[in-house]
Amino acid sequence: MATPISSQALLRAPKVLLHDHLDGGLRPATVVELAAETGYPDLPSTDADGLGTWFRDAADSGSLGATWRRSRTPSGSCRPSRGSSRAARMWFNRR
Repeated sequence: MATPISSQALLRAPKVLLHDHLDGGLRPATVVELAAETGYPDLPSTDADGLGTWFRDAADSGSLGATWRRSRTPSGSCRPSRGSSRAARMWFNRR
């Protein structure tokens, strides 16, 4: 029989990130800021809360296609190298 793992042991264990997308890990507020800075015109909302709801609705829709189509929004706001560089810095600094 396997020994249960305690919460403390899980918290102390090393964490490994197997796969992540810089654009998918951005906060909605960051996407709004990047879109404004880079001139990305296709945000469905320039309000961070509204954009977050828009993303959650896609994620909860049960449709991989809807989720994938909505991933173009943060990707588009990161396209110019300045946006990509900022997204990468924010991703690394979130840890």
